[in-house]
Parts: sequence; C-alpha cells; structure tokens
Amino acid sequence: MCPRSRSLLPVGATGLPLRLRICYRLWMPRTRINQCTISTLPAPTRLDRYCASRFTYLTVEQWDAEIQAGRVLLEGLPVFDPARLVHGGERLLWDAGNLKEPEVDGAYAVVHEDARLLVIDKPGNLPVHPAGRYFNNTLTAMLEARYGRPVYPVHRIDRETSGAILLTFDRGDVQALAASMAAKEYLAIVH
Repeated sequence: MCPRSRSLLPVGATGLPLRLRICYRLWMPRTRINQCTISTLPAPTRLDRYCASRFTYLTVEQWDAEIQAGRVLLEGLPVFDPARLVHGGERLLWDAGNLKEPEVDGAYAVVHEDARLLVIDKPGNLPVHPAGRYFNNTLTAMLEARYGRPVYPVHRIDRETSGAILLTFDRGDVQALAASMAAKEYLAIVH
C-alpha cells in the first residue's frame, strides 16, 4: 500500500528501501523543469511571446499566467512581467509541474524481462521518452515507476507506432546493443 501523505517521505525518497521507493515513484510524479538557453534573437522579444514560440503547447495568454505565477525564471531568478524583453543568451527555466499532459495508452505488455533487458510490446499513442508535452506519460517513466530504476531505450519508435521495443537497465549497454541490431525497415501501402 502506498503512503498517502507527502510528509511520510523525504524529497527524492532516495534513502528508503526499494519497495517504498517504487511505491513513492508510482505515487509521486517526477518533477518537470524545462530549461534552455535563449538563442540569439534578431530583435528584443517579449518573454511571453518568446515562450509561446519556443514551447508551442501553451498560448501567449497561458504563458502570461505562468510568468505572473513565478514559474518562469531567467538566470535563476523568477520573472513576473510577461512583457520583460529577452535578447538571447539568457538561461530560461520553467517549472512545468502544473502542465496537464495528454492522455496516453498505457496498456503495454512485457514480452521478455531479465536482469539486463526488457522487451516491451508498446501500444500506439504512447511516447517512448519525455519530449514536448509528454513527461510522466511516457513508456520510460511508466517502466521506471514499475521497476524502481532507470531504463534506457536501445532504439525508438514514434508515439503513434505500436510494436516491440528493446530497453536495458544499464546505460552502458545501449550503444553496443543498438550497433548489433538490424536496420529498421518500414513498409507502406499506398492506394
């Protein structure tokens, strides 16, 4: 049974026994901090407009709210004025913890599992790794919550694509396994 009170677990829950760490990760979503260095801009640009063009899953009005709530930082300091001008070169951080992720099909199946490898039958509409609007609703996040340790895809298939995907528990195995795999080939039927 998973604890229901955040006060029962320290931030990160790293000192807990494996069983409780797994439970903690299932219950507590991972923290999502987006960060980037603003590239050189042709002219000074309002922060809200820059964010809306860089992170397109929120509108300018939604970025105004994020900035005014103090969830956007420049050079490590919160910015509360959406009209603040950025020139390029600034370090931007955004606490995207409040971002509602799109629903996904989490009905994956474990085809093979051993101490080093996983073969998963991935359904369509499930991203493999965090990108864009997806952070916790990904295959790797679901598997890390299930197994209580990091998993690393050896290859990738698109969010919309279903099929087998090979993952490893050891980051050092990724390159050798990927090199030993046959090349991917796609067959398309055109009417």
